[in-house]
Amino acid sequence: MRHWQFTSKDDINENLILEYIREAIRNEEEGNVWKLQKSGTAKVPDLLAETFRKDEKLKIAFEKLAPFKQKEYIEYITSAKREETKKVRLEKIIPMILQNVGLHDKYKNC
Repeated sequence: MRHWQFTSKDDINENLILEYIREAIRNEEEGNVWKLQKSGTAKVPDLLAETFRKDEKLKIAFEKLAPFKQKEYIEYITSAKREETKKVRLEKIIPMILQNVGLHDKYKNC
């Protein structure tokens, strides 16, 4: 979000602010509006997809998670560089997915 911060009344340039507002109105009238792009769904890594093929219960539990929780798990696995680390991380998160717990839920204030 774009915003200006003023620390004192003397910092406010009325002409500059009015020009900024006029420019925003012109952009709106011309259809030059910035729209938030949704990131969409993250691609499930092959290791996780393979595990889903073997364990339908896990796949169903994963699909019941909120999209942001699914993305957390996907990023957790894909951020590992070594294949062994990916496997260790997968084993760690399987019980959490089955319990409908997000990767970072323990740090959130409930």
